[in-house]
Amino acid sequence: MNQTACNDVVEWRMQPSALCLKYELPNSSSGFGACNGTAQFHCQNNSLVLNTVIYEHEGTYMEKIISQDGSVKKIYITLKIISPPLITNVSIISTHSTLIIMCEVRGRNASTRWLKDGVALQNMNLTLMVHEPTWRDCGNYTCLATSEGGSSEAHVNINGAICKKDPDIGHGNGISIWIKSAVICVLGLCIIPICIKKYFAGTCCNKSRTPEDIALQVIAEEQKTDTPPSAHTDPAEADTLTFE
Repeated sequence: MNQTACNDVVEWRMQPSALCLKYELPNSSSGFGACNGTAQFHCQNNSLVLNTVIYEHEGTYMEKIISQDGSVKKIYITLKIISPPLITNVSIISTHSTLIIMCEVRGRNASTRWLKDGVALQNMNLTLMVHEPTWRDCGNYTCLATSEGGSSEAHVNINGAICKKDPDIGHGNGISIWIKSAVICVLGLCIIPICIKKYFAGTCCNKSRTPEDIALQVIAEEQKTDTPPSAHTDPAEADTLTFE
C-alpha cells in the first residue's frame, strides 16, 4: 500500500459498491456493512486488516485514496480465502435392509470420497449407502474431504448386530452354497448307477432270493467242478427241497 502521513481520506469498498471501512481525519476509522466489527485500518500504509476472515469476505475490494490536494487514486485487490474443508459431523442410520453413513462438510469446492479399512470405495458423494448389509460390511469407514486448501477426514466404526451374523448367511454365501450343491450332485450321480447295478444283481435293498434261485446257483457251482449232481440237487426235485 502507499505510504501516507495519515492525512488522506481512505475508503475501502467491497465491489460493487458496499462500503467496508472509511478513514478520515482526525485519525478515526469506521466500519460499515460486512466489515463492521471485523476490520481495522492502518493509516501508515493504508492497509485494511480483517480480524476474522469468513467466506463472505471473499471478493474484490477497492481502495480509494483522496489526498489533501484533491487527487484520487483507486486500487483494486481480490481476496480469495483458501482453507481446508471442515468435517462437522458423521452420522449413521441403520435398518434391517440399508446402512446409511452421512458426512457433513463445510467448505467451498470440496470433493469427498469414502474409504473402508483404508481401501478407497467407488463413492464420491457425501452419503454412503449399503443395501442389505452383512458382516462383510462392518469395519472402519473414513470420510475424506479435499480442496485446494488441504484436506480433513473423520472416522466411524460400524459394528453391532450385522457383524455377528453367520458368515455362511448373507452376502457372499452364494459360492459356498453352489459348491455344496455340486458335491451332493456328483455323489448322487455316482451312487445311483451302483445301486441300480446291485439291484438287478439281486444284492441291493435286502432283496430275498427264492428257493429256485438258490437251487440254480448250487447246480451251476457243481457243474463248474465236474462233480455229479447229488440227489437233492436234481432240478426236477428242486421245488421239493426244504430250506431253513
